[in-house]
Amino acid sequence: MTNSIPRHTHHYLDIETAPYQEFFNPEKPNDKSMITDVDKMQIITIQTQPIASDTGKPIGDLEVYRAWESSERDIVEQFYQKCKNKWFVFVGNNLNYEMRFLIAKFKKFCGINFDPFDRPTIDVQPTMVGINSGVFKGYAKILGKNGVAANIGMWYHTNNYNAILDYIAKETESFLDVYSVLCESLPLLKPVLEKKMNISEMDDYR
Repeated sequence: MTNSIPRHTHHYLDIETAPYQEFFNPEKPNDKSMITDVDKMQIITIQTQPIASDTGKPIGDLEVYRAWESSERDIVEQFYQKCKNKWFVFVGNNLNYEMRFLIAKFKKFCGINFDPFDRPTIDVQPTMVGINSGVFKGYAKILGKNGVAANIGMWYHTNNYNAILDYIAKETESFLDVYSVLCESLPLLKPVLEKKMNISEMDDYR
């Protein structure tokens, strides 16, 4: 795959988090009460991959920023330099989680007031919930979310980094497989909707 990826393109985005050392309890490694607490949880990986805007297929390699090779500060600063152009379009599932952490960590480590509403993003969660008959429970299984991520905190604090990287690779592949199907199938609804709404061409009406 080419290394000359245009900055104005779509990028798959996901992060993995784990408790800071002082908050990690090996007897209770999956403490869900902390999962969104940006003061107790650290970003341990940021993974991103450029994808075609029309097909959703990869046009570059998966890049994983790894805190264990440097620090949380370092990977957050590196990623900010990569994504600070607002036309670096984030694509993912339930991006509210990623944004919660990136807002806090960009502020903490970069001194930046990051505004995720100031850039285009593509979050597949509403579409996937719709496909799941409007039910949130279980909607993400087809995206590779199978509960294995609950082990990441333990993996991180026992230095089992290969398990984390293996999980990331599999989850990314699953997401992009599904996303490419969505990119192929959803445009087929356009003429159906145009006919239903009795309009000649769909546009950005407000």
